[in-house]
Amino acid sequence: MSPPQDPEDEQGGGDPPRDLRSVLVTSVLNLEPLDEDLFRGTHYWVPSTQRLFGGQIVGQALVAAAKSVSEDVHVHSLHCYFVRTGKPTLPYSGQTAAHQAPPSLGSSSKNTGVSCHFLLQCMKMKSESEVAQSCPTLRDPMYCSPPGSSVHGIFQARVLEWGAIAFSKNSFILKGDPKVPVLYQVERTRTGASFSVRFVKAVQHGRPIFICQASFQKAQPSPMQHQFSMPAVPPPEELLNHKALIDQCLRDPKLQKYQVGLNRIAAQEVPIEIKLVNPTTPCKLKKMEPKQMFWVRARGHIGEGDMKMHCCVAAYISDFAFLGTAILPHRWQYKVDFMVSLDHSMWFHAPFRADHWMLYECESPWAGSSRGLVHGRLWRQDGVLAVSCAQEGVIRVKPWDSTSKL
Repeated sequence: MSPPQDPEDEQGGGDPPRDLRSVLVTSVLNLEPLDEDLFRGTHYWVPSTQRLFGGQIVGQALVAAAKSVSEDVHVHSLHCYFVRTGKPTLPYSGQTAAHQAPPSLGSSSKNTGVSCHFLLQCMKMKSESEVAQSCPTLRDPMYCSPPGSSVHGIFQARVLEWGAIAFSKNSFILKGDPKVPVLYQVERTRTGASFSVRFVKAVQHGRPIFICQASFQKAQPSPMQHQFSMPAVPPPEELLNHKALIDQCLRDPKLQKYQVGLNRIAAQEVPIEIKLVNPTTPCKLKKMEPKQMFWVRARGHIGEGDMKMHCCVAAYISDFAFLGTAILPHRWQYKVDFMVSLDHSMWFHAPFRADHWMLYECESPWAGSSRGLVHGRLWRQDGVLAVSCAQEGVIRVKPWDSTSKL
């Protein structure tokens, strides 16, 4: 894999420590070659459903495709279909079987598929006892304080920073076996002078679970250039990250009894960092538009010399908090009964560093017929549009049951 023609050091964002290689490179997107154009990938993050996270499959498929092209071409578009999908992570419906408790917010990062709807419904409850009776795993005082308390703010921050992205994680869950590696078969559809096309099929147990087509291009300068303007938002340096938010709360003497729970949340390991531009408050939830923005980057160091890998990492992170954008105006009226992605597309416009902060601008221009459409843009800090994304998914909802605890 060759370095980009236009290194991105000038875009800012700050390098993570050089001795900490990003786990997205060393583990998540590190494929084992088995034969020519045949690769095997294992699983880093497994949802509580014990099925596959599709964002990882997209990234791994792009890695496999990139290994079959020459050094002087780079991906410019990617179009994916999920051909075998499973049920989203429970508890979407707000109901939990007696023998299957929902994942705790303080659990391992491999089990943080907790539904944002479930957490938001807990916020609407009037007392600690209602929450505790409805969900035994939330009897920890960290999670069952009533709305309006200081801990309620942390609870909400947890929803927004990690729980909320469970929407799109769940939308990308495939009916695959996390105990079995995925085989990636690459077909060299076309190798031209300027463009090359690769078809990738992800297979488990002899059956395809995912297909995608990636197109690569040699650099071709052009005098015709334009782009939209990047939204004016506070830089990531001015926004609190997850750890800083928790540290701030731990300095409050009233929250000392929650120190164990807060530290447990802060210690969780996830492969990306997120800083919300405009965190939602309970009073805003009923007036939300289908839009959201947040800064995102890969944890650890990737470096400037591998543009193909930066694109693969961007493919992985592009799923976070994406399809859930279509739910934002409706989540106080309806609960999600079923949500799954149908397709996912990406277009790569300019070189970027996935381990530098990028602004992810997400919006949903339309929802209807039990489907939702979302568009996304990844902006470099210097205002350059780096990546565009689009996704459509099935979203089936039910009205909240006012007589139900959850």
